[in-house]
Amino acid sequence: MRRSYWIFAALVALATGCSDGRLPIEGTGTSERIANAVDEGPVPSDAEFQFVIGLTLRAPEALHKYIGDQPFTGDTLAPDDFAEKFALAGGEYARFVSELRAQGLTVVATSAGHTTVTVRATAAQIQQVFGVEMHRYLDNQGVFVAANGYLRAAMEVVTPISGVVGLDGEQPWISHRIVNPAPVPQAGTKCQLSAASNKGLAPADLQALYGYAAAGVAQPGSGETIVILGAGGGPTANDLGSYVNAYTLATNVANQYHQVLVDGPNRDPGQDMDPMGEYGENVLDAEMAFALAPYATVQHVLTATNYPGLFTDGISKIVNDATLSKAKAVTVSYAGCERGAQGEMTVLNALFAQAQAQGQQWFFASGDTATDGCRNGTGNKIITASWPSSSPYVVAVGGSSFGTTVPTTATVTTAEQPWTDAGGAPSEAFDKPAYQTGVGTGANDNARDIPDVSAFADPNPGVCTIDSATSTTGTTLGGTGGTSAATPMMAAIWTVVHQSVHAAKGETDFTQGLATIYTIGKGVTGTNRSTQAWKDITTGSIAGPGGGAGGYAAATGFDNASGWGTPNLAQLISVWP
Repeated sequence: MRRSYWIFAALVALATGCSDGRLPIEGTGTSERIANAVDEGPVPSDAEFQFVIGLTLRAPEALHKYIGDQPFTGDTLAPDDFAEKFALAGGEYARFVSELRAQGLTVVATSAGHTTVTVRATAAQIQQVFGVEMHRYLDNQGVFVAANGYLRAAMEVVTPISGVVGLDGEQPWISHRIVNPAPVPQAGTKCQLSAASNKGLAPADLQALYGYAAAGVAQPGSGETIVILGAGGGPTANDLGSYVNAYTLATNVANQYHQVLVDGPNRDPGQDMDPMGEYGENVLDAEMAFALAPYATVQHVLTATNYPGLFTDGISKIVNDATLSKAKAVTVSYAGCERGAQGEMTVLNALFAQAQAQGQQWFFASGDTATDGCRNGTGNKIITASWPSSSPYVVAVGGSSFGTTVPTTATVTTAEQPWTDAGGAPSEAFDKPAYQTGVGTGANDNARDIPDVSAFADPNPGVCTIDSATSTTGTTLGGTGGTSAATPMMAAIWTVVHQSVHAAKGETDFTQGLATIYTIGKGVTGTNRSTQAWKDITTGSIAGPGGGAGGYAAATGFDNASGWGTPNLAQLISVWP
């Protein structure tokens, strides 16, 4: 991590060794949010909490080397193989889990990779085991509950812990879906780019924009699985059935779409059929996945809420599950802010590293507030990056736009520019990874830069979607966008590339996907967009902090406005090493 002030909390924790023999757990303690909130006192002792305990890797240097060698070896691991090579040994992991139970905590889930344990406990049990009270706080974001100090525990509990997610009052991750009020079409009017009204990018428009015809893939997504991580209520069979029927996609919803509920069946109150909430996000994610990979299987993992603790449980589920861990692409349209994520970074980065070692690539939306990743508003003058898109182990997906001139049809040569609100910034937390060395306008900033690549995100005209809460006629609507639209698009394209490379070369796995993105990007030359694997965006910019000036301009090659640009499926398949 780059900034020394982020180490301050750990140093304070080490300085607060307690006379009762408890040891502090690194990464926990009073967050900036708690410091600026009103403490309303302890919660009832029987209030229950679910949280994720991250465990220290046994051989982090060996893991780093393994991932670095993957482009040459092509090796991948199953979750239990990962545990054997890099995480706690089986006996150590079993003893730790047993100790948690002996302390009175309920173990909800373990992980095959030995990287996490999901736990449920009452406030009284948390106080007994970790020496803290759970308090109710109030700030300008509303009411939240958090531990009132550093978590401390006996040595046998503390020793293997790398962090705890879900007890420090983290703000919920925010959806990066934007809805632009669009004219309500007449019943039966089809949403598409060429429509006189109700414009939007239909599946055929998206496939034309990103080079599907030249790629000639007969059944895009066949044999592939896309995992979507979301929260709340998922789309209905009627939503997806209406969408695929409206655009004659060859998707069999009953056979190809599945929901996996994590943390029980309870969803956020009021979110189940709210088109402006989590439900609307889930519909968008699934429909964009099928728009560009209509033959793929989609596993939609839905956590009960969008708080980081439960999202972490969902991430661990995907990375460690025997079936879900085999998917080559995972897409997430939610994100938080680096400055509020110190407690969860170590835990999640270990999971993302595990995913890479297993040949699975995660895609995260880079955000819809340009360089203001922390959403500090118009008074903000500080450039901040969103998280987890800034993790060096995930693909950060930015957003593109047609600008002020919306075409009537799309082709692979249609000009795109950065969507002004698309997220892009250097990280405050992570040094520049090896794959970014020497590239782009931020070559010397010593920081992980985002985004890596982009796809269409401008809600004007937006993409075509349909949900039964908005349209009772089965009519698709335009005007939906955000990097929430772009991210599942990129995950879908990724699976089609994998499908094609596997068929052509007999390769079963992608390894070091990020490194390959940059290897291909460095080979982009010339100005003919139809022959560029990443169609370079060289005009336009994203906004500065608070939506004002001081953002990033597009440039030749890699930049913080659009990364390497947008994909050209045919060329990606052709040049994939």
